[in-house]
Amino acid sequence: MELILIFESSILPLFIVVGMAIAYQRLVGPDIGPIITLTLTVFAPVFVFDSLFQHHITLNQLLKPAAFAVLLTGAMILLAHLLALLIGADDDERVALILAAAMINVGNFGLPLIYFAFGPAAEACSVVNFIAFTFP
Repeated sequence: MELILIFESSILPLFIVVGMAIAYQRLVGPDIGPIITLTLTVFAPVFVFDSLFQHHITLNQLLKPAAFAVLLTGAMILLAHLLALLIGADDDERVALILAAAMINVGNFGLPLIYFAFGPAAEACSVVNFIAFTFP
């Protein structure tokens, strides 16, 4: 029963939003280039800075997640490189494997999921992790 409640309150709203976006894309077919540019250059930075100032995030609160992000990214790059050597991947495949393993998408999917699952109280922690994983 709790699993249904968790799904209903956190994962289902995210799937509804993603489903609406997919339906809109298929039905209308808008040019999403300007939307992506606006999101990455305006909306995401405004959201991050607003959350940082609203929740009074300090530099010390960013250090542990940033160190973890750097260590995790480095470990994933190393593991992907070793796997590429093990399977005999060529240069293009190796680079693609390393990028896929090392670049974690905590922004587009992670931030809304955390917000729907835990509410505004968890927004500060999710933004801190978003910032930490954006730099590597």
